[in-house]
Amino acid sequence: MRIDRIRITSLASLHGVQPAVDFAGPILGHAGLVAITGPTGSGKSTLLDGLSLAIFGCTPRLARDTDHLLSRDATEGGAEVVFTLDDGSQWIASWSAHRSRKQLDGAVQAPTHQIARAGDGGIAASGAKEVKAWVEQHVRLTFDQFRGVMLLAQFDFARFLAADDKDRSLLLEKLTGTDLYAKLSAAAFEQSKAAQERVQQHQTVLAGLQPLTPEERGAIEAAIASGIITASAAEAAWSAAQAVVAWWRERRRLQDDQSQRQLAASAAASAWQQAEAQRQRLAAAESALQLQAELARVDGSRQHAAKAQLQLATCTDTQRLSAADLQRREQELA
Repeated sequence: MRIDRIRITSLASLHGVQPAVDFAGPILGHAGLVAITGPTGSGKSTLLDGLSLAIFGCTPRLARDTDHLLSRDATEGGAEVVFTLDDGSQWIASWSAHRSRKQLDGAVQAPTHQIARAGDGGIAASGAKEVKAWVEQHVRLTFDQFRGVMLLAQFDFARFLAADDKDRSLLLEKLTGTDLYAKLSAAAFEQSKAAQERVQQHQTVLAGLQPLTPEERGAIEAAIASGIITASAAEAAWSAAQAVVAWWRERRRLQDDQSQRQLAASAAASAWQQAEAQRQRLAAAESALQLQAELARVDGSRQHAAKAQLQLATCTDTQRLSAADLQRREQELA
């Protein structure tokens, strides 16, 4: 995170709207190191308070007791900080508060705290809880980490200088956040101690173990070799038994198949015998069909003969009539 601009309005000794401190501007933008100097009461710490207040809603000097931050002659005040995150996005953090009824003797009301985009002014977070969650997610610093890593308050530095070696070490751990490493170091020491104790226990057990004599070792190796031979023989016998079982299973299957085929043959023979009467009727029907064809042929011959006889009779009648007519004509001529 990079701080680009700080603006203070009526906080502590900085009365009224103060000029913005533009760290990204043409004057301070190219400075590698910036010193904030001035006499006591000129607002050096207040400027840093405004920085912390706008982003975290509290200050290293007063924590979250911000009622006394407003200037005594002001009914409202606040701080605004423009900053850029590591991804290049620019944001505006603002904190403001006012006295009740806009009167100097009024109590300081609940402050307004929010984070907005610098480009379009869109609100990203509003309220103490939302802003705290947003800052921890995007800035990736809590207030305690910020005050210990980026902002060392005056009173903490004074305590650091006046403290003895032990207190200075504890304060340095608190300010820099290295108390975690002290805890990790203690935990690592305890783990190392426990591991050494386990190693000592294993060494004690190993010391109580006696190596075998050559005779004992030879006897054990012979027993192992005998066991291997026995196991190999058992495996071979098992394979042979499996083959016999497989043969018997196949034989049983073939016997069952043969029995089924014999039953099927018997059923077929019985069905053939039962169909004998039907076969005889079929043979008779086939003979009848042959006789029916011969009978049809005879009927056809009979019809043909009858037709021929009819034609013969017709011809005879015609001939008789013709003879009679001839005789009549002859008589007429005579």
